[in-house]
Amino acid sequence: MGKLLDAGGGSGALAAYVRRHLDPESITVVDVDAAALAETPAGMHTRLSRIEDLSDADGRFDTILARQVLHYVASAVDALTLLRKLLLPGGVIYVGQIVAPDQSAARWLAERASWASPTRHSVFTTDALLSLFAHAGLGLERAVIAPHWQRLKPTAQAIGATTHAGDNGAMAMHAEDDVIHVRVLWLHCLLVADETARPGGMPRQAAV
Repeated sequence: MGKLLDAGGGSGALAAYVRRHLDPESITVVDVDAAALAETPAGMHTRLSRIEDLSDADGRFDTILARQVLHYVASAVDALTLLRKLLLPGGVIYVGQIVAPDQSAARWLAERASWASPTRHSVFTTDALLSLFAHAGLGLERAVIAPHWQRLKPTAQAIGATTHAGDNGAMAMHAEDDVIHVRVLWLHCLLVADETARPGGMPRQAAV
């Protein structure tokens, strides 16, 4: 576990969970929200910063967490490339990200992203995210995909829209009061620096 960086970690809830079950040497939580960082548990270092602005001056880490943060950055491949450079030899990056089941669903969700995350830049599919990892020079050690119901609070005009034809059939949804629940996927990945990869730019159609 060693030195742990929680990138975009907010109040450090995930880092605190890890600390309860494992024994990291140190924990640093990075986020752009000063109020959230003020709530981090005692014993954690904090850094008020965007992920994209981190550098070697912030240290290098054995373990980096990036849970539900890649859709907030302007370029996910650039953010991942930077995080890879902050890994110590033998280090790992955990990425946990909600993804759309197909490109059509991703476009639908991207158009309605402000319902859940007003500052969201992208909606990924599984294949798109795996492509991003390769372009960032990261190798996939392990991956788990789990179905998930995403809670969205739409505008009043959109409440009636409860189905959408995706590439692989109807997009699963159900409405409850003033909330729509959309069937998406949780993708959990363990990544390592891939010395044989050649990091490059953003792949085509990686996200919408």
